[in-house]
Amino acid sequence: RLGRENFGRVRQLLRCLKLPFRGDNLCTALTFGLRLLRHRALHFRRKIDVFNLDHRNLDTPRAGRMVEDLLQAQIDLLTLDEQTLLSRLSVFAGGFTLEAAEAVGSGPPVDELAVFDLLRRLVDKSLVVADEVGPAVRFRLLETVRVYAREKLFVCGEEAVRLRRHCQWCVDLAALAHSETEGPRRDEWNRKLEADHDNLRAALLRAIESRDAELALCLAGSLNRFWATAGFLSEGRQWIESALGVEGDGPPALRASALFGLSRLALIQADHRVAVSAADECLRIRIDLGDRAGEAAAIGIKALAVGRLGDYDEAYALQEHSLTISRELGLSREANEAVFYMGLLAMYRGDFERAQSHFEESLVAYRASDNRHKVVVLLHNVGEVAWFTGRTESAREALEECLQLAAGLGLRRLVADTQRSLA
Repeated sequence: RLGRENFGRVRQLLRCLKLPFRGDNLCTALTFGLRLLRHRALHFRRKIDVFNLDHRNLDTPRAGRMVEDLLQAQIDLLTLDEQTLLSRLSVFAGGFTLEAAEAVGSGPPVDELAVFDLLRRLVDKSLVVADEVGPAVRFRLLETVRVYAREKLFVCGEEAVRLRRHCQWCVDLAALAHSETEGPRRDEWNRKLEADHDNLRAALLRAIESRDAELALCLAGSLNRFWATAGFLSEGRQWIESALGVEGDGPPALRASALFGLSRLALIQADHRVAVSAADECLRIRIDLGDRAGEAAAIGIKALAVGRLGDYDEAYALQEHSLTISRELGLSREANEAVFYMGLLAMYRGDFERAQSHFEESLVAYRASDNRHKVVVLLHNVGEVAWFTGRTESAREALEECLQLAAGLGLRRLVADTQRSLA
């Protein structure tokens, strides 16, 4: 049990380790402190007491040296492989998975197959913290340990190599997630990206500060869909605009992707003129590259922005053009999107029969692809159009299915809108 005197000492230890005063950190700090105090050579020969810190000297050089000595004593007892992996893990920001540790931390003398066992041993020695996040386990370093390990990584000359490995891992993660965040696994991948958002931010910041236009544009272009669907609109726009502002020979295709992302986020934020401008520049690049699929996508997002500005006729014509290209190329997903948005534009123009036709065609396609988010939105639109055209039973049937699916997906705003429509 913690008495009043020991409670104060543990609080000092938490402050020394730069940990917030929480229950989970309390356990970590106690375990870490007790392990350090087991090293009799340090405790008795150097006369260092981990609890011999008070409010007057916690932020002094002496306190810093004490912590460094305590950390070094613990690290001195690690094997070479454990020391190497610990220093390499310091490039992560916020936390990491086992797969990330294998990708970034492996390499002589650390074998990729040995990373799991090494991580387990570092957790047992309280130098790495394991957090259970649902069915998964994420790892992290205490901030004091991370900073100290990062200094060791720099001293041994490996920092630049490991930072490049970390950036490449971020690029691979973002690229893999880009396609998934549009499909039925969107929520799952958004959670994965949000868990590693600090790592992605760190990689973006390094790319921008080092004027690496290719890396910055690659990350910004791949993450725009995540920022849009997970609600990081302003932050995402800032990252994309910063990436676009990096001078250098960034590949035109990557610049076009970043511009497309800027148009998407500006559109959601109702900054429609910026959305049109970014889509136009994206479209010019993709036409020059002969990227027909990218051209169709750029035309489609420009159509959305033009429609929001009130020019429904031009917007409808643009979507028809996008649909034509998509069908020529056999791009079913892009064609479905064009049909969906043509339905919206027809509804806004008051052409409910055409809107109903587009929505029903799109609904069939999205049911087949198991895209539940698009299905639930389409059911709501089908129901609304049915109300407008006097088909009460059809409207109620569509809206009741929409309500059930929206509740299951946790779409509270859509649930409320549907309930009002059914009232």
